[in-house]
Amino acid sequence: MDIKIDLMSEFDIDSVHEISKLSLPESWNRKSYAKEVYNSNSVYLVAKTDSIVVGFAGVLIIAGEGTLTNIAVHPDFRRSKIGERLLKSLIDNSEFLGYK
Repeated sequence: MDIKIDLMSEFDIDSVHEISKLSLPESWNRKSYAKEVYNSNSVYLVAKTDSIVVGFAGVLIIAGEGTLTNIAVHPDFRRSKIGERLLKSLIDNSEFLGYK
């Protein structure tokens, strides 16, 4: 399976929200994810296969430190190390993304 990790865009919000509802007991609402796209203190990554969002991860950056806010993978794509790749991408790109 070819997975591409990219920054979340406004076009990914509906898919991210749907994965969140399927995965997290207290899912954020769609509006909350939409705010994160434009929040200069947050970074959200999405995992895509064939241009379809299959997972996401977000970090809040305060005073140069990143705090993982949420991470989820669509149930149909779990156990494929997608969550691990998302987390690793956040860590590997931490300086570029603005936290250490």
